[in-house]
Amino acid sequence: MRRASRRAQLCYRADVATLARVTDPKALAADEGARARLAVKVPEAWIASGAEIAVTAPRLLSCDRCGGGGCDGCDRSGALRAPHDEGARTIVVRLPGRMPGKEALRLRLPAPFDDGAIAQLILTVNVAPEPDERVRRLDLAPVRPAPSAHLWWLAAIASAVAVAWLLW
Repeated sequence: MRRASRRAQLCYRADVATLARVTDPKALAADEGARARLAVKVPEAWIASGAEIAVTAPRLLSCDRCGGGGCDGCDRSGALRAPHDEGARTIVVRLPGRMPGKEALRLRLPAPFDDGAIAQLILTVNVAPEPDERVRRLDLAPVRPAPSAHLWWLAAIASAVAVAWLLW
């Protein structure tokens, strides 16, 4: 068995089976397991660019079924416990890249933590000027424009020379 990288060990990554379950909203809605909620803020540019973000969840998460009031899903406490280790509470999410006319985005993440205590995490991503302190962008490498974008003027000069040569 291939050993996972350090980043993959510390962060949640959805596998193919997990992603297949996400496409069936009826199955997710019927799941009676614990369902937590977490809201974070990120800049609009991160969403527009489809950024990959890492979110470190707090130790205690509000129950999504009852909104913190207490229900069978959270043993009437209103809160659910995420893993103690901060690395185990870090999840990695790729933002969708577009949110036309919306101020917030809700993502449903099945089995976000390895301990299995929380069946689903409802992650609400809100638009804000600055990101929350628990959110960091992972794909910060600068995106360089294609070389042809820098050389448009060279193509224009070459075309002008060619036209002048033909007319001469």
